[in-house]
Amino acid sequence: MKTIHKEAVLKDDGILTIHDLPLKKGQKVNIQIHSLEENKSSKKYPLRGLPFKLSQPFDSVSENDWNVLK
Repeated sequence: MKTIHKEAVLKDDGILTIHDLPLKKGQKVNIQIHSLEENKSSKKYPLRGLPFKLSQPFDSVSENDWNVLK
C-alpha cells in the first residue's frame, strides 16, 4: 500500500478536486480526510482554550481533612 499526502482547499460548494495523483485509471483507493484547522464549535470540551486564574496556588487543598494534623 502506497501513502500519498496532498493538501487541498475545499471550495464553497463542498467539492474537492485533487490533481496530479501518481495513480493509474481504475485503481482502487481509500480516502481519509483530516481537517487542518481546529474546529472552534466543539461541544465536547467547551472550556478548552479559555483563560483561568488560580487565586491561591500554593495553599493546601485539603488541610482540614487530615485527622493527623489535628
